[in-house]
Amino acid sequence: MAMFMIINRHRPEECEAGFKAYEEVKDKLNPAIKGATYYCPCPFGEHASWTPVEASSAEEALGYLWPEEREHSRAIQVETIQI
Repeated sequence: MAMFMIINRHRPEECEAGFKAYEEVKDKLNPAIKGATYYCPCPFGEHASWTPVEASSAEEALGYLWPEEREHSRAIQVETIQI
């Protein structure tokens, strides 16, 4: 398994709809993403989210998401570096 950062960008007016969609699917989330850390800078003006996950490929990582989240997302393979 490799580490991927799922990056989602959206418009400010899409924030509320995104949270509503999450509320509808949270009990059905793929176990690989359930409980993952979800970084949300929206309150500070950057409308996006970043979620680190383990997956075999970028396609698999994106497959963890619900359809509305997936359409504005990409997954980039990353490595962790201690500084």
